[in-house]
Amino acid sequence: MAQTLATLFGDRLRYLCLGNQMSITIQLAEKLLACMRHLELCRFQSLQAAFPFPLDPGERERHPTQAPGDSTCNTKEEEAEYRTAKRSSAWPTKNAKIRLPLLRTLECADFPLHVRDWDLPALTEVIVDFGAPHALNSIFRVLQEALEPHAERITHFTYDSIILFDIWNFAPRVLPHLQHLKFQLNRLLNLTQLTQKLSQLTHITINRPAFVRSTPETVLDNIATNLQLGMLPALRMVTLTGFVIEKETATSEQERFSAWNVILQIPLQRDVL
Repeated sequence: MAQTLATLFGDRLRYLCLGNQMSITIQLAEKLLACMRHLELCRFQSLQAAFPFPLDPGERERHPTQAPGDSTCNTKEEEAEYRTAKRSSAWPTKNAKIRLPLLRTLECADFPLHVRDWDLPALTEVIVDFGAPHALNSIFRVLQEALEPHAERITHFTYDSIILFDIWNFAPRVLPHLQHLKFQLNRLLNLTQLTQKLSQLTHITINRPAFVRSTPETVLDNIATNLQLGMLPALRMVTLTGFVIEKETATSEQERFSAWNVILQIPLQRDVL
């Protein structure tokens, strides 16, 4: 399928989204991208990328990786047919260099370190996810090394994983020009504060996953403290999703944040009929 996409649409495709049911290896993804110089948006929501740093203990056995290029055929006949087709097929280009001069948005699950070598002069938005548990320091290293070559241009960043990650430590150190930061709530947010300013950040969006038990007050206290410390001088909007709050409490919190000229968007608890 990847070769078909590259052959038929590679020269003119602008938007590419391979969802959760369309798993692809990083090697195949790079072959595909090398043929698609006009992409503006790319989403790989089930990307198989070998993690360059050690997994947490025991995770390697629970999350075995498939060898690059291996098929998932169910019978010997399907396997033989797959091998024959593979030998006779050819990609429209043999150029392995990834240059996407128009790409603005990149989303990858199990974000690959390979991104550091891609030429992405227009990249402004990055969405990352990690499906298997990794050590906190390992995730930090992967994202730091992958994104630093592009950091000057990235203004929108989403950490869309439930795996613990210290976003307050990462964002100002790696992506100092952020304007919109979006992430999943985790307990580390309540234990840490910014130690460096995010001088250009204007909008924060925080989502509470359904299984996380936390009140919005705790999150808002954390952001308010950062505002008081002068760590978010450009912040103008905070959006909370996945929470519910009573109207009186919401009004009180909105008044509190208005002191810093910050608009608070938060869902209200609906009256039970």
